[in-house]
Amino acid sequence: MTRHDNTAAPTEKDDVSTRPGPAVLLTQVASAEVLAATCALNKIEIVAVPSDIGAFIVTDTDTGPGLTQILSKSVPHAQFLLLTVADDRLSATKWAGGNQGDDVPAALILDSLPSEVEGILLGATTVDELTGTVASNSLGRWKAMRTLAKAARAARTAQRRPTAEGQS
Repeated sequence: MTRHDNTAAPTEKDDVSTRPGPAVLLTQVASAEVLAATCALNKIEIVAVPSDIGAFIVTDTDTGPGLTQILSKSVPHAQFLLLTVADDRLSATKWAGGNQGDDVPAALILDSLPSEVEGILLGATTVDELTGTVASNSLGRWKAMRTLAKAARAARTAQRRPTAEGQS
């Protein structure tokens, strides 16, 4: 598996100038387990983190764009937002279908970020400190496929249910 996470905070021994900056890949995938299963089937080693706005992945500025390209190809109907910090500046870039899209003014999204994402980007929090995480390497191929099949069934069932407004 290709490893795509940045679980260690910099230490005093690290040369901060050569260490890649933190990055977070925000997704529209509702569950950390489904995101981890998608990555497991693509042989990408990540740790998926649940949040109120969708599961996210902690990575770094070196591996973030490649990871985002692979995932956005794997889940072509979803939008992804890659947040990176380099030279103390936050950047946000949209991705879809394996293609990098427009940059988004970071100031527009700062207020809507979960506190966990903010902590990661500021270097105040590591993945190991977050709860509810799911590592893609903890899911075997069959469990990953069952997880995705269950999520697909749930989505189909939800689409078939009539809404309260549509009932008379």
